This record gives sequence, structure tokens and C-alpha cells, in this order.
Amino acid sequence: MSKLYDDLLNIIDFRPDKEEEQVAEKYLRTSNSIFNYRNSLPVFIFLFVLSLYRFGDYIGCILILVLLIVFLILYGCHHKKYQTRISSLVNKCMFSKALTPFMVMSRYTRRAKEAQAVLPAIGNALFYLGRFEEAKNVARLMKKYCDTPTGNMHRISLCAAIARYEMDKSGVEQYTRELQMLIPQVNTPYITKLYEGILKYPLYMEVEESCDYARALEILREEPNESLLQKVSRSYRLCKIAMSAGLNDEAQKHRAFVLENGGDTFYRRELEGTIR
Repeated sequence: MSKLYDDLLNIIDFRPDKEEEQVAEKYLRTSNSIFNYRNSLPVFIFLFVLSLYRFGDYIGCILILVLLIVFLILYGCHHKKYQTRISSLVNKCMFSKALTPFMVMSRYTRRAKEAQAVLPAIGNALFYLGRFEEAKNVARLMKKYCDTPTGNMHRISLCAAIARYEMDKSGVEQYTRELQMLIPQVNTPYITKLYEGILKYPLYMEVEESCDYARALEILREEPNESLLQKVSRSYRLCKIAMSAGLNDEAQKHRAFVLENGGDTFYRRELEGTIR
């Protein structure tokens, strides 16, 4: 087990989903044995030398190139199949299950770059499960294991999401200022675009506090290619605003969507006990 995994067990209550744990362990064992370049490179060198000896320069190079292409295709399929499984769990808002593969990955995490990928996923899963104190603990651990511009963007974004839920206006303003300073340091368009929406948190909170449902509909409008999780999050916000504004029909519509699609998120659990 890695030091990171031991540290995680000290700060969160982890009870693995047995099915997801078995699938994750099988994927990682296969990746670390068959598809690990340290293991596969000597094999390719041996086959290359054997091909040259047996078939000559031209045929030998062709054979080893074909083998390399097949190897890369198999690895791509192996990786994509597993990532699709995890993405499906997240998109279906099944975070109790999704937490397990991320925790299993942390058992094998040795490098800072790997921690930078797995810790934000764990923190976000805990957030969507409503385990906010544990998510805060993971954010502190991120400072230790991935203190880079990208790692800090992940950490600050998680802290901002928690502060927004807790209606901590000063905290949200602080985190958005820190995020603004970090964005120019990260030369990854996908990551910067992902977190630009967090800069609007102060505006979102202003609308939520004012209970202005019409303005909320305008600001929290649906985006192209939006995931189911994003739709659930938006419907949760609109439901809360509509309830505060006394718009029961609109609140009921948004509540029904969250209850149907919210999986095991705190969005669904919180709205289960509200209006009928």
C-alpha cells in the first residue's frame, strides 16, 4: 500500500464497494504487469532482436511494428473500457460506487502526478456524497501531495464548492481570487475552462440569497453537452430558489428531476424530505 492510501484512511471512513474494488484491482494489476512499459520494453527488445535474426532487417522491422501497433490498440481498449465504466458511475451520480476505484488507485499511487489525478476525484466524490468535512480533509492532503498550479486549482475549486454549499460568502470570494491568480499559470485549456465557471460562484450566491427565480433561470441556464450531474446540480439550486420564492409548482418540477436522477448525492437526499 502507498503512503497516500494510508494517509487517506486516517482522514476518511472508507468502506469499499466489493464489486468495484475487484474490477479496479483487476484493471490495475493488468496495467501494472502487462501494459507497464518497464515490463513490456524488454519483451519488445527481445522480439525485435529475434525478428532481425530470424527474418532479416526489413521483415523483422515490419513484424515488430505490427506487434507494437497491436499492443497499443489493446492497451487503448483496456484503458478506455475502464475509464468508461468510471465515467458512467459519475454521470449516473453513483458516488458511493465511484469512490471505490479512486481509492483503489490511491493504493498504487507513488508519484505526484498520479496523486494530482486521484485526490481531486476522491475529494469531489466525498463532496457529492455530502461528506463535507472529509472532503475538506482531502483538500488539505492535496496541498501536501500535489502542490503545483494544477493541483492547487483542483484543491481551491473543491474548497470553493464546499464554501458555496455552506453559504460562506467570504470563503467563496477568497477562493475565486486565488483561482483567478492560478489560471494564467496553467497551460491546459481543458482544465482552465473546467474551472472558469467557479469564478461565477459569488454571482450565483447573490442570486440564491435574493431568491430571484427569474434571474436564476437566466444565469443557471443549461449549457451545451451538459452532463446529467450538472443538470442535477442546477435543478437542485433552482428547486431551492423556487421554494424560497414560494413557487411550489416550479420547485416541484426541479425536485422531481433531482429525485429521479440524483443517485446517492446530497442533492437528492436533501430534497427527499421537502415539498410533496
